[in-house]
Amino acid sequence: MEPGERCRVAARYGPKITRHAEAHGRPRSRYVDGFVFPIPTRRIARYRSMAEAVARIWIEHGALAYHEYAGDDMSLEGTRSFIDLLSSGEDETIGFGWVVLESRAGFDAERMAYREVHWIHLSREILVPGQRGLDPGGVPLAGSENRAVFLRIARCHPSASCRFDMQRFKAILTLLTAVAFLVSPVLSSGFNGFSAGQFPIPQVDPPVQPAGYAFSIWGLIYLALLAGAVFGVVKRASHPGWDAARWPLIASLAVGAAWIPVANRSVAAATVLIWIMLATAVLALRAAGKDDRVGLRSPIALYAGWLTAASSVALGLMLAGYGWVGGTTAAVLCISLALVIAVFVQRARPDTPEYSAAVIWALVGVIVSNLDPLNGAVLGLSGVGIAVLGGVAIKTYPRAAAA
Repeated sequence: MEPGERCRVAARYGPKITRHAEAHGRPRSRYVDGFVFPIPTRRIARYRSMAEAVARIWIEHGALAYHEYAGDDMSLEGTRSFIDLLSSGEDETIGFGWVVLESRAGFDAERMAYREVHWIHLSREILVPGQRGLDPGGVPLAGSENRAVFLRIARCHPSASCRFDMQRFKAILTLLTAVAFLVSPVLSSGFNGFSAGQFPIPQVDPPVQPAGYAFSIWGLIYLALLAGAVFGVVKRASHPGWDAARWPLIASLAVGAAWIPVANRSVAAATVLIWIMLATAVLALRAAGKDDRVGLRSPIALYAGWLTAASSVALGLMLAGYGWVGGTTAAVLCISLALVIAVFVQRARPDTPEYSAAVIWALVGVIVSNLDPLNGAVLGLSGVGIAVLGGVAIKTYPRAAAA
């Protein structure tokens, strides 16, 4: 018997078997919707987050249970494995899942709608173009032809631990840390830059620091982060692309909320903290999904871009202020470092040129601050940096936007 014939026979005689079981007092059989597909192994963690969100959606719409597993022991001599069936590569893990429904009647519309949502998220956030997969509708996923042992990815029941919505908790925590970050300047004594007296060698008009007007970008960053966090709670609490970016963003904003009081007391400690803020902000930008550029990626990109410049400025002030190198040398070294980081991040996230825009804004500010007195080395490096970074953003964006 061909695989398709076996499936048709099961469908034809299944109802009779069910009625026979009910006649003898046994529970009525449930309707199960299942799927099998390969997941790039490097993206398992991101997929797990998405699967947990999808599990709650199914339960909210009447499913009795939802399960997903990742393949472990995938082959047995004399049987055909899912690896062979799906032509899975060595860098892929087989995912297998199913949702248990009370019955098929009256649930088809919701089931199809949320299966579609699941696969849209899967294709955008996890799988590579052209990925293979088996969905219900006549494909035998068990029996003599396939054998596999799977490890659990996600599980959810109406009365189980899925009642605690971790995604929504993280969304609310992101909003709270954004608010704390926003009000930090108000609740503290504020910050107008490191004072000259905080360094053994006073730093007056250091060449590494942008002109004062450039710092006005913080107003835009604060508002963008707050608006994005509010939108995330209200509209995207369980969205996988948003959820993936939340932990590193929460960490960065939490550190940022404490940064001003620290900066007013210790330049060294503030420099360490701002580099931690930068690292976690870049991680958040890298992890953010492809949807909702304006609400999700743009605020993080502006924040990470400005931090790229600000962390390098802090390091440059440390180098010159403690006498390790001269002011111009510190500026050249740290601007170069900022450009290397910026090019790397922009190439890693070419669909969000706002990151480069924030860095370029800072470089323009550096140029303005070095016009009088004229500092040719810093002016030249900043101008080249603007051209290089702008060129990278312009070159990589169209291809990323079309993907």
